[in-house]
Amino acid sequence: MAICGWFQWRKAMKLDTAINHKMRASARIKHIWSTSKTFSLTHKEIMERTNKVFETIAHCPEWVKSYVRGQNDLLLEQVYQHLEFCYMNEHGDLFSTWRETSHLSTEVYYTSGRGIELCRMKGHHYWKGTRKVF
Repeated sequence: MAICGWFQWRKAMKLDTAINHKMRASARIKHIWSTSKTFSLTHKEIMERTNKVFETIAHCPEWVKSYVRGQNDLLLEQVYQHLEFCYMNEHGDLFSTWRETSHLSTEVYYTSGRGIELCRMKGHHYWKGTRKVF
């Protein structure tokens, strides 16, 4: 009976540890995505930071890793609300496909008769209201 009780206590401690790792990793992931919006981080910077979080939970049970991956994916989807797709011409002007853009609209580009298709220009996601590439 004593051995069985010890085994259950040991198993519960491992569960508590896994839950603590999940909570800490979850908080760090939320912080990374929150600061990414505030400081307009690039996708590469965000991925470097999230990969460090995933390294800390590499030894954890699969359900912990899956939870944190799912949360990371959800926050990535939400960040697209703060981005707009823009094309940059050779003069550095940004033309956005988003209606309520702070950059030049694609209609302005086409009505100016510049002659080149937008799809031939370099296009990226930019943080709304900035010139910072995501």
